Amino acid sequence: MKLVTIGLTAEYNFGSPSILHGMETLLHTLCGDEAELINYQSTVPTAMATADLGFLTKTNSSDYRTLLKTWKTGKGTQSDLELIADLQSADLVADLYGICFCDNLERRTYSYPTMVARKKKYHPILFLARKMGKRVVKNTASFGPMETEYNKKSAQFAARHLYDVLCAREVQSKIALTHAIGSRKPVLLSPDTANLMPYTPQPRKFRVGISASHQIVKQWASPEGYIECITALARQIHSLGADILFLPNEYDPSKADNDVAVCRELQSALAAQNIPSTILDAEHITSTQLKNEIAACEVIVASRYHTCVAALSSGTPVLVLGWHYKYQELLSLYSQTSWLIRQDACDSEKLVSLFQRFWQLREENRASIEAQIPLVRQKVIAAGQVLYGEVL
Repeated sequence: MKLVTIGLTAEYNFGSPSILHGMETLLHTLCGDEAELINYQSTVPTAMATADLGFLTKTNSSDYRTLLKTWKTGKGTQSDLELIADLQSADLVADLYGICFCDNLERRTYSYPTMVARKKKYHPILFLARKMGKRVVKNTASFGPMETEYNKKSAQFAARHLYDVLCAREVQSKIALTHAIGSRKPVLLSPDTANLMPYTPQPRKFRVGISASHQIVKQWASPEGYIECITALARQIHSLGADILFLPNEYDPSKADNDVAVCRELQSALAAQNIPSTILDAEHITSTQLKNEIAACEVIVASRYHTCVAALSSGTPVLVLGWHYKYQELLSLYSQTSWLIRQDACDSEKLVSLFQRFWQLREENRASIEAQIPLVRQKVIAAGQVLYGEVL
């Protein structure tokens, strides 16, 4: 069994290696240790990003026209020839990107030629794999909300031309996607593959991990600001005697928009009130070490999806400040739906009050989460058997 994956970049974003680790676990669970996984991305990953991945990550940034010519002529760069060989010998290709066709993230005026050009620009390997007749799977992801014509048409095009089967990680995502594409292709339902990411249980530390997010700052719609709400929460955490650890999920130093910048703003606000805090240096540890740090927290307060997944799949209670229905449904998988505040309905008083109840019930919540972990894992594996079953 040989699987080629695309859609993720291993470096600077905890979500991507979370999914890749989960994909490796899923593949070996279904096919045994002899199964081969090769991940392709357009960027060159850092050594730290791939240090704990048990498979090859290769780089190819060629456009579709170049790859198509190389395939037809057998002539091209060594990198392109290697990609062609990997695709030809692959049993299937999986797109692992985690959220698609979402109005919250992309709103464009619809034009068919422009849409197709963008898809070929960002997904050349998918187009080539389809041209080769390979089975192509859209691994479990969030879809929508998609009320704009651009996202609806993009979903329809992808279902018709790119994927043999698609998998949604929420009921709402499945409804949104099915409404857009009709019966063109089957849409399965499965929890996120990252729920299978391994970790090493650590001694629990008396600390609260706060997963700050530059994305929720953009989506924030409450009168009181995100920074002010988290600062008020940190005062409450400090009064309990617990340490505060900021957990950046997205940390590309070349981008102004990243979680580290938000963490530093929060740390500065806390320092002005003599409240100590630490920012985890996520760039210089492996993704497995990051999950271990999350698992060792007493509780997590999170605004990043894959921090929530890492916490819940390791039995750590999570209080979520979320902007998408993916958070609600993730909490539902672990019987934790009481611990969510939306980005358009949050203020510091409400957040602190909810945290107080959350803190008091943390041991009960931990037991409830741990009881659900085997069930969630089995759902991921069962969906994987359908997604990849035709080639097992």
